[in-house]
Amino acid sequence: PMLARFYGITEGVRAVSDGESLDLGGKTLRFFHIPFVHWPETMATYEETQKVLFSCDAFGGFRALDGVLFDDEVDVAEYEDEALRYFSNIVGMQSKAVLRAIEKLADLAIEVIAPSHGLVWRKDPGHIVELYSRWARIEARPEVTIVFGSMYGFTARMAEAVARGIAEEGVPVRVLDAGRVHVSFLIREAWKRKGLVIGAPTYDTGIFPPVEYFLRLLERKRLRDRVVGLFGSYGWKGGSVLKMRERVEALGWELVGEVSFHGAPTPEDLARARELGRKVAERVGAVAPEA
Repeated sequence: PMLARFYGITEGVRAVSDGESLDLGGKTLRFFHIPFVHWPETMATYEETQKVLFSCDAFGGFRALDGVLFDDEVDVAEYEDEALRYFSNIVGMQSKAVLRAIEKLADLAIEVIAPSHGLVWRKDPGHIVELYSRWARIEARPEVTIVFGSMYGFTARMAEAVARGIAEEGVPVRVLDAGRVHVSFLIREAWKRKGLVIGAPTYDTGIFPPVEYFLRLLERKRLRDRVVGLFGSYGWKGGSVLKMRERVEALGWELVGEVSFHGAPTPEDLARARELGRKVAERVGAVAPEA
């Protein structure tokens, strides 16, 4: 049906069954259905002679390859973050399906993994499988990501104070402005770390739109098991912290604390933000294993 609807192809088509083989004369392809590793019809193809797995959207990554193709031609560490950005944004919401696919393909003797996107893994194909397994289990570093939005700079000042409190506890922290950083990078950084602190000014009695969009996507991606702090500013009427709290509770995240402030932050407000950072850092250190 999809070939017909998208491309008008209706003849000379036969759907292969899960586990079916096709002899091409010296090369044998075996097909494995791995549904919902992005698409319902996703299928991996294994070439038995050279032991190559054409994995479709599984084990893929973002980033232009700059003239290279294989994992032994690059510093793989430089590509891991882009593989995580791909995972968290494209297949992360189907993490259970990813784990089922990994289990299904585990008995194959794989020497090369060639996904539809990103590097071809011929030196160490097991490395990308292990990364995907870890990400699908939503294992996270004992660190904190701060994502904030700011219209006039007041919420940004509070974000800096929160970050200072986290750093004072010896916990690594990454600060990102939702108004300047593409949301795909925000999702990746939230997936990477156990702690997440979110800050937003009030906008029409709700959440500043770039931050609201980020939160809505995290709901869609089904990110779970996060230690969270919230902070927000308001002018004539509050609302951002309340609305963010409702989303955090719906996601089942652990809310450690929140800070709401009026207008420009006072020294007392900045001290409260710093204390919020300390509390989040302490809790992250208590519940997150070393990565």
